[in-house]
Amino acid sequence: MLFRSLAMNTSLGSITNVGSTVVATLGNLPVGAGAIVTLTLRPNAAGYFTNLATVAADQVDPVLADNVSTNVLPVISVGTFGNTASVTIADASPALTYPSVVNVLGLTGVVSKVTVTLIGLTHTFPSDLDILLVSPDGRTAVIMSDAGQGYDLTNATLVFDDAAINSLPSNAPITPGTYKPTNLNPGLATDAFPPPAPSGPYTNSALAIFNGINPNGAWKLFIVDDSGSDVGVLNGGWRLTFTTAAPVVSPPIQTIHSGTSLTFTWP
Repeated sequence: MLFRSLAMNTSLGSITNVGSTVVATLGNLPVGAGAIVTLTLRPNAAGYFTNLATVAADQVDPVLADNVSTNVLPVISVGTFGNTASVTIADASPALTYPSVVNVLGLTGVVSKVTVTLIGLTHTFPSDLDILLVSPDGRTAVIMSDAGQGYDLTNATLVFDDAAINSLPSNAPITPGTYKPTNLNPGLATDAFPPPAPSGPYTNSALAIFNGINPNGAWKLFIVDDSGSDVGVLNGGWRLTFTTAAPVVSPPIQTIHSGTSLTFTWP
C-alpha cells in the first residue's frame, strides 16, 4: 500500500477510487468551461512517485497527444532525534560528556536539511564556547564559536538553521531563538577540539555540509570551553531535526564498441 489515506473531490460530477486509479466522471462540460479535481495523498514511504492523469470524452478528439500528463514528485520524510542528558561544561577544557551522541535510526533517503537545537544552554562567558557537530560519515560544522562575549547565557534554547535570518551576536547578549550556525573567528588557534573529535581545520559552519548523506548513525556534539574562569551546562541536551529526500540515482550507461566508434546509451 503506497498511501495511508486518500481524500478526493471534484467541482463537477462524481469521483470514485478504483484500486490505485481515481476516476472523475464530469458529465456534460459546457464549451469553454472547466472542472477542478483534487486529490490529497499521505504516502507510506519516501521515494519518487509518478502521477499520471488522462482525460477522455465521447466526442472524437483529433489531437490525442495532449490528453495525458505525468508528473514525478519526490516524497520526503521528516524525523527528530535527541539526547536529553545534560552536559556539564567544564572550565577551559572539553565538556565532561565529550562527545554527546544522538543516534539516528530508521530514516529513508538522504539529508536535504538538518537543524540543531541546544536545550537549556547556560554559560557565564558564552564566547568561550566552541561547539562542533560531526555526522556519522565524519563531516563537521562548527555551529557556535566566539559569540556573546561575557554576557551571561541562562537556560536558553537555541536553534541553528541555515535558513535563519540572523547569526549569533558578537558582543551582545544571546537571547533564545533561531540563528544561523555562527563561527565568528573560523580558523582561530584557540578553537581546537581534542580527540576523539576529528582534526581541523574547522572552517565550515553551514549545516548544508551534511546534505546528501545517509542520516542514520551516530551524530556527535563536541563542546569545548576554550578559556579560563567560566563554566556552564547544557541542561536539556540537544536534538536534530531532519528533512530527507529520495536520492538522485544516475541512470545506467551502456557502452557499445564497434570498430573505431564508441556508442553510449542510457534511459
